[in-house]
Amino acid sequence: MLVNLEINRENLKRNLEKIRSINKNIVCVIKDNAYGLGIENVFPILLENNCNYFAVAYIEEAIKIRKILKKFEKEKN
Repeated sequence: MLVNLEINRENLKRNLEKIRSINKNIVCVIKDNAYGLGIENVFPILLENNCNYFAVAYIEEAIKIRKILKKFEKEKN
């Protein structure tokens, strides 16, 4: 069986805004490959929506995030 999973950017953005209205500092947990959604898919969305604290389970995930962050910063400039 094949499953297709879609990330709704607007819903994720709205959820972050709701949480941020209660607490300005948010730690976005993206361990276990962003819970199966793919760090490379979720991390940029969180960055675009001003999430600036992240939690991972393994050093490999942190290294992957660092690589994505460098690419994101290059594209932004």
